Amino acid sequence: MKIKLTKMTDIEAMQMAIEVARRGAGFVSPNPPVGCVILNSKNEFLSSGYHQIYGGAHAEVNAVSELTPEELKGSRVFVTLEPCSHYGKTPPCADMLCSAGVGEVIYGIADPNPLVSGKGLQKLASAEIKVIPFSEISKSLDVELDELCEVFLFNQKNQLPFVSLKVATSLDGMLGLKSGESKWITGEESRQFAHFLRATHDVILIGVNTLLTDNPSLNIRHPLFDKKHNTVFILDPFGKALTFLKTSSVIQYHNDKSIFIFVLKDYNKFEGLNNLPFQVVECPKLAIQNFATTHQQFDLQFVVKKAWDLGFKSILVEGGANTLSAFLNQKIGQRFYNFVAPIIIGGGEGRVWSETFIIQKLSQRLGLDNVKYQSLGPDFLITGKLNWSRFSNEKVNFDCYQNYTKTKTSEHFTQVQLYRSPKNGIFLGICQGLGESFNIKPNLLRVLWILSFFYFFVGLGFYLILGISLPNKDKFDKSLNKQVLGVCTIIAKKFNIEIGLVRLLAVLSLIASAGISLLVYLILYFSFEDSKI
Repeated sequence: MKIKLTKMTDIEAMQMAIEVARRGAGFVSPNPPVGCVILNSKNEFLSSGYHQIYGGAHAEVNAVSELTPEELKGSRVFVTLEPCSHYGKTPPCADMLCSAGVGEVIYGIADPNPLVSGKGLQKLASAEIKVIPFSEISKSLDVELDELCEVFLFNQKNQLPFVSLKVATSLDGMLGLKSGESKWITGEESRQFAHFLRATHDVILIGVNTLLTDNPSLNIRHPLFDKKHNTVFILDPFGKALTFLKTSSVIQYHNDKSIFIFVLKDYNKFEGLNNLPFQVVECPKLAIQNFATTHQQFDLQFVVKKAWDLGFKSILVEGGANTLSAFLNQKIGQRFYNFVAPIIIGGGEGRVWSETFIIQKLSQRLGLDNVKYQSLGPDFLITGKLNWSRFSNEKVNFDCYQNYTKTKTSEHFTQVQLYRSPKNGIFLGICQGLGESFNIKPNLLRVLWILSFFYFFVGLGFYLILGISLPNKDKFDKSLNKQVLGVCTIIAKKFNIEIGLVRLLAVLSLIASAGISLLVYLILYFSFEDSKI
């Protein structure tokens, strides 16, 4: 829109270019948001424009389109990113500016894309247009310019997607209750901003426990992006969600091809794996040596690289405590968003979002750079770039589980993950958790569980036989040994079975019932003591 204004300073002009550029966020990926402001030779505002949609006209074209050749002659062009010099979806902006007769171009950031890098500036200089990096005028907007293009800059430098970590917490750092209840901690304003983040990232990533506990839709519910659809990544090491997904909220709001389930590569094949409507990706384990044992979890670098290979430039991690901590433990993440509600939940029944992220010394703490604070209704948002320079994870416990049981053959601790949820229930959920912890098929554990109760009742049956078959106890020795042998004699005579075989079966049944019953008790004890969903 062409609007006549009073004179503007160079800083004001570039600040306006940054502000108009932000309007393209969420619409121009994989390109960066770009803004342009044009002043005349007297530094009076002429027009502004921004890159509105991927494949559409660039910011410089939209800004110039409203001006006449007379207005453009000798004008000063402020643009947040170096004008492009190659033919892509649109013709080169540098060529257009050269033919427009502008007087000088002040750019915020040099384009790191090898197809452009410096070439656009060379074209402008060859046309005798003065080219000035804004940092020579002022460094006051360096951070804002970098943040505007941070995804694009990271993509070009690392050939990997930009990863943002997002969490909503209480004042005391809790993301919900241990029972799994977490809706809603923050208010409507925070939730709408969270949906804006979804719209400005290509992929939303969660862990399987978040899916099973919350059954989220993971769609974009923001008035500016009512027609936009995103891609969903779900980390599901043992395929717990493969059946659940068919009736979940996620499948109702997303195309089958936009849902990717990551499972562990060396886990036993799942039934009907090739017939599932969504994308299933087998992911290698990451073996991490830590303290006295080695733990296995997703190689998240593989997940991130897979996203890049699929053409995605940014990932928003919305997972629960285990997922967020895993990304931190593997030093993956560029920006952190923390929505904080003015409430206190308490550590007694609350769950800390970083509970499995561990540092050994305070000097290794993970900090944020260029921190910003924003009020969102009663809540506030803290965001900043993750600074990994101090963090060392050489001996960090990467434990994603919370319960421990000591083995008989080692002084080391074996980690056990137990589940309680409406879907799994207590008993089947325990089998699921043990199966994942020790890489055993959960169904096999469930069969053994049933057999344990069978042996228990066999032992109980022998005990009842003792009481029922000895109505006249005065005729028998009262010791347990005599009673058992006496019962075996009665059974052997009645069914014409060898007495030694009956005694052997009796002893084995009593031992089995006692041992398995003890195991069942221990499993129940640990699952009720400190289970996680």
